[in-house]
Amino acid sequence: MTMKTGSNVIALGMAGLSGKIANTLAYIGIDIANVDQRHTPANVRGENKLKYYLDESAKAKLAETAPVVPVSLAFSALGFLERFIREDVGIHKEAFLSASQWFVANQNLDGVWFNHLDKSKFGVKSPFVSAMTQGLAISVLVRASGLTGEQKFLDTARAALGPFKKSVEEGGVATRSGSDVFLEEYPSPRPHHVLNGFIYALFGLLDLAESGDSEARELFESGRETLDRWLPRFDIGYWSLYHIGPGMKNPATVHYHRLHIEQLSAIQMCSGSDTVLETRNRWRDYYNRSFNRMRTILPKIGWSLFYRAGNPR
Repeated sequence: MTMKTGSNVIALGMAGLSGKIANTLAYIGIDIANVDQRHTPANVRGENKLKYYLDESAKAKLAETAPVVPVSLAFSALGFLERFIREDVGIHKEAFLSASQWFVANQNLDGVWFNHLDKSKFGVKSPFVSAMTQGLAISVLVRASGLTGEQKFLDTARAALGPFKKSVEEGGVATRSGSDVFLEEYPSPRPHHVLNGFIYALFGLLDLAESGDSEARELFESGRETLDRWLPRFDIGYWSLYHIGPGMKNPATVHYHRLHIEQLSAIQMCSGSDTVLETRNRWRDYYNRSFNRMRTILPKIGWSLFYRAGNPR
């Protein structure tokens, strides 16, 4: 899989613009067909472990309009796999396996796929390792192993555990607080604890744990227990926060609040956690009250305009 620049960079910029438009319209109850912001409902997986925890089929086209950004490629791969499971169309299987091969070929010696886009709002500069990227890639690779029986995919997934075992200060993605371990989408000296990225990381760890990896099982259980204890911190009484950290509160956009609900639905189906179930139900109730989304607009604008990771105001 090759990476183009020129037109793909323009496409990525346009995708970002359409995402902002989609976010804005969602506050007044209008959903538009933007790939990044499309609804991804929780999957009822049953016995089919090839199915991902969320239905990412709408993102199967993402690779056609964006350069090879690992997190985008992983979503695209999971989307193609979902389509293959539903439709049994060979081209979808080929697209999924092509992306899986990319992760095998492009993992560095530390088990990392670096992100090459700065996230200055969260205090990280390119290149950086992300728990979300690592978790999504593991989910892709475990499924590639299950689909083909090839050991190389599972070996690559296991090598990706390295950053989960290291603190942010050591070049990893783990922030430790007492017995709690939060896995950071954007590792920085002043942690921001992004919720959706943490849960995507947990999905990857669970996939690897279910393949029989004891290290992944231990990491997943530690993270799941942290999630139970930390969920109340992401609740502001009428909505969920995108992250918790230094500076002013940052309410989730409508898209991310809805994603939180679906992620918690999937985690609850896997873990049976009462805390997760109660939080999911409460956040779904928040979502169904249109006034609540309007209440998030001013604090969201304030965070977007005035927060800086290096100098929160």
